Amino acid sequence: MSCFFSRAVPRYGMFILMLVTVVACTESFAPDNELDPPTLKQSLAALQGRFDKLPDNDDYIYSRHQELIDIVLAHTPGARRDFLAAETLLEFVDCLDEQSPSASMFGNQTVPLGWVCHAALTGFVYHEEVDADGDIVPAWAGYPSFPPSRQEMQAAKSAWEKVIFEKQYRFP
Repeated sequence: MSCFFSRAVPRYGMFILMLVTVVACTESFAPDNELDPPTLKQSLAALQGRFDKLPDNDDYIYSRHQELIDIVLAHTPGARRDFLAAETLLEFVDCLDEQSPSASMFGNQTVPLGWVCHAALTGFVYHEEVDADGDIVPAWAGYPSFPPSRQEMQAAKSAWEKVIFEKQYRFP
């Protein structure tokens, strides 16, 4: 007695059915994150740069500045060096007080991701805070002294949020 299924489906049909079943089962067990590209924040966190304090003031220089810019442009469709959407700028601002470690260093210590986000943000835009008379304020919370504390980065986040929402920033 033969199986009804084998009589109803030609031999090559049986082979195709088995192949489809194997492929479907294999794909359903593949981890989803294997195919997902890293997020912008993950890419920034993985960048192995170095922060160095400038000797003449409380500012810093980031050793991988161009790579940082390239990562942002690669992750942001439609972005240009002289234009970045406010949503992307807000991603950086939201990250400023992020304390998770990055692959970047200051001296022999890893630095928080917030520092890398600040370097990315200020690599694209700048702001000059002015007083009531229109004079530039010499110390603004959005540019904390280096190396910044957690509280200074939280203040920088608040200052930059206001600037981005009010569109008071400029592209270099």
